[in-house]
Amino acid sequence: AGAATFTATADGVTSVPYTVTVTDQKVTGIVISGSNTVQQGGTLALSASVTPGTAVDKNVTWSLVSGSELATISASGTVTANAFGNLTVRATANDGSGKYADKNILITAPAGSPVSWAGKSWWVIDSDGSQFGGGSGSVVLLLNDNSIGNMPYHTASNDPGYKNSSVRNYLVGTSFLSSAYQAKLSPHSKVGDKVWLASSYEVWGSSRGSNYADPYEIARQFSYFSSQNVSTPSNSAQVQAKFGNVSAWLRSPSTVQPKDHVHVYYGTGQLGTDKCTVSYAIRPCVILNP
Repeated sequence: AGAATFTATADGVTSVPYTVTVTDQKVTGIVISGSNTVQQGGTLALSASVTPGTAVDKNVTWSLVSGSELATISASGTVTANAFGNLTVRATANDGSGKYADKNILITAPAGSPVSWAGKSWWVIDSDGSQFGGGSGSVVLLLNDNSIGNMPYHTASNDPGYKNSSVRNYLVGTSFLSSAYQAKLSPHSKVGDKVWLASSYEVWGSSRGSNYADPYEIARQFSYFSSQNVSTPSNSAQVQAKFGNVSAWLRSPSTVQPKDHVHVYYGTGQLGTDKCTVSYAIRPCVILNP
């Protein structure tokens, strides 16, 4: 960038000076292209395009705004995913214009994998949360600890159903997950809550007993249980394992007794109903977006 003045001389005669001005077209915008998700242990190649096309310097520098403990990024924009979680990648123009673009990426894990998120332990129970109401690249997580377990329940006589239960009020509030973490979640397409108790249909699919059909059911079984081919009430070892091998609550109500809550019985993994007069550990689910 700048100005240069030229003259031409021939046979002792010099031309009138001629000035050429070179302008430095700065970058005015950047767009990052590539997937919003990458699986733990994999790599993701990103690219950046700048505008306008006449920009003198189209090069960018890649960096991680957040998530440096989860991944690394190369000078060419390749993300190496080391652990489950969310990170933010930034591409910054090299021409001093100050322009940059950010992209949020979710490092996923295979269904059945234990992961840590929001200070809690979870299982990845479905690697595709979009069919439950999540965005592209979302996953379904199932709680894998007792941090909110054995929560007191009220009796059936004052429980008009799931939508007014103390369980729901607790889960959808900030007592379980702060608003900052809930901002990363999508509400369940049938239940309408960002944190919910799985239905028997979601766990057992079409094999669930007709007595426990759920009015909020969704026609999809969690991929982990489906892929294991063991997700039936008579063969429930995987269900027991993922629900912590304790009595754990699924979503209510059942169609037979609307004031009941369906749960997994300790020691058998079988479906059963209870009048909400006792306390059990609860295993809620969330749909986590990139």
